[in-house]
Amino acid sequence: MDIRIKFPTQLSDINEQEFDSLSDPDQPFMRYAFLKALELSECVCAKTGWEPYHFSVWTKGGRLLAFSPVYKKRHSYGEYVFDWAWADAYARHGYNYYPKLLASIPFTPSVSARILFDATAIKWAELESLYSQTIEKHCLDHDFSSAHILFPDANHSEHASKLWGHRKGVQYHWFNKGYQNFEDFLDCLSSRKRKNIRKERRQLSDQGIHYQWIEANALSEGQFEDFVACYQSTYHVRGQAPYLNRVFFEHLFRSMPEHCLLLFAFDADERVIASALFIKGESSLYGRYWGALKGIPLLHFEVCYYAGIEYCIEHGLKRFDAGAQGEHKLLRGFEPVTTHSLHYIQHPEFRGAIDRFLDEEREHIEQFNEDAKRWLPYKNVSHS
Repeated sequence: MDIRIKFPTQLSDINEQEFDSLSDPDQPFMRYAFLKALELSECVCAKTGWEPYHFSVWTKGGRLLAFSPVYKKRHSYGEYVFDWAWADAYARHGYNYYPKLLASIPFTPSVSARILFDATAIKWAELESLYSQTIEKHCLDHDFSSAHILFPDANHSEHASKLWGHRKGVQYHWFNKGYQNFEDFLDCLSSRKRKNIRKERRQLSDQGIHYQWIEANALSEGQFEDFVACYQSTYHVRGQAPYLNRVFFEHLFRSMPEHCLLLFAFDADERVIASALFIKGESSLYGRYWGALKGIPLLHFEVCYYAGIEYCIEHGLKRFDAGAQGEHKLLRGFEPVTTHSLHYIQHPEFRGAIDRFLDEEREHIEQFNEDAKRWLPYKNVSHS
């Protein structure tokens, strides 16, 4: 097949309908509108250290066959797969680790396809080989130290791990096992864990704290301001600037309203005290961008975990991804899920050292995942 490979530096160079025809309806972060909102708001640009450098494959006639979100990175912030130690090792030996190439959804540790493609026009094995060879050549020709693919789906990680260094991680996802309601879910837990969750929820309701779900297309200006204030507070208390700005959320809510759902928490005086944004896929719910204006014990568990579980049950969604990290999710019914990342290191000596590190780390992660299962609160789980 006569094809062309391009590296567009802005998503507007690609037709939205063509792009979304390749995407999975259960993976909203790989939608054109989400990635475009990041660019329009300048959350990703040269100034923020996330410079778009997307990989794309086209027919000679100009039809899009494949796309991967790729960025030139000059730091490792907002990635959720930590390679700061690698950058430090480069610096100690007088080498530059940055810039590097990164195939990822910025600021979004969510597993999904990292290459969208037309399976009727190009075979996966052919595309994967083309992708890896092209990226490796760009590292060599343009002085990138490395290339990284973060949170790819199992299909990609299984095949590409034979070519690049393979790293494993862990997240915690909740799975809907046909529950009729939240109490039905609780009935599947051990008595002690069931009582603890009921106690946590009751402590908040006894304070008069209550909640409201609002679809993005029904959001008032005041509610939008409340959400932004909550989101920004999460970073301000740590003395950091938020990764995302209000312009991003304006574009996101306007272009993807059917995917965006917000939860607000109110105190007894009807004042907003916390909020979280949930992104809906076809069968999955993704919890993101929590923030609170008051430090109230247990409120995070309700807004970020229990409310999402309840929503999934009521709306028949199969899976709830509440974000990265958090071993405390285990006790609330979230199960350990292995995540993957792939790493091409151009320098042969560093590549060897990092590959050895990844081999040892994978063994640790695999053992951790097995141990973590014993902490699950379900009745049929034995605890050591």
